[in-house]
Amino acid sequence: MSLDTRGFPSTRTLWQGVVLGTIAQAIRVIGNTTFVHEQSWDVPNYSVQNSMGARGTITFRQNEVVGVFFDENSPRNPFSSKQQYSVFDFTRKMPSNIASLAQDEALQYVLEDLNGQIAPVITAAFWNIGDQITSFEPWDQVVANGAHIVEFQVLQTEEAFPKWQEEYHLNTGQVKLMKALYERRMSSPNDIIRLTTDEIHILQSEGIAGIESARELLKALRFEL
Repeated sequence: MSLDTRGFPSTRTLWQGVVLGTIAQAIRVIGNTTFVHEQSWDVPNYSVQNSMGARGTITFRQNEVVGVFFDENSPRNPFSSKQQYSVFDFTRKMPSNIASLAQDEALQYVLEDLNGQIAPVITAAFWNIGDQITSFEPWDQVVANGAHIVEFQVLQTEEAFPKWQEEYHLNTGQVKLMKALYERRMSSPNDIIRLTTDEIHILQSEGIAGIESARELLKALRFEL
């Protein structure tokens, strides 16, 4: 398959961005559960949503990745558009293994009642071929129709750090913790990592109202409190 790689992140960049985003979310929600819904894991599925009608799920399975997104503000939204809709329009160019993964995993998180039938409803999708993310359309269209919800997750790591800091209003200690946990995870990708006493202290410095949510987020990345 010929790939249009212009603008698309690499598979590695996406994974690193999801790891960093998950860590940032854990640090954010442990003291404030207001935004606990915005990032979550049901391994191997990473889900994101905002409060403005956009959501999506990215599935990571071994060397396979597929992401599906729904944005109610997209002109492709079948609930507000008179155009004929089929999820097959978004999946027909996927390799067969990726299409199966999407059907079994990611698409199960975007089910809606459409014309009296429960079915997956999306407005954008991407997947990987090796270490490259791609789609049936240019990256700017994928972003415009839903993938904008992972705008920080597709940035290079050094670009993403200040974005998460600003977006989540993280203090200096929290930023140091975010970087430390990220670097530990990247340097030991397959090990279970237990947070140190000092790391737990910083993590809990703003309260523990969302400790179970934070624990689940970190557990998905093989961290233990």
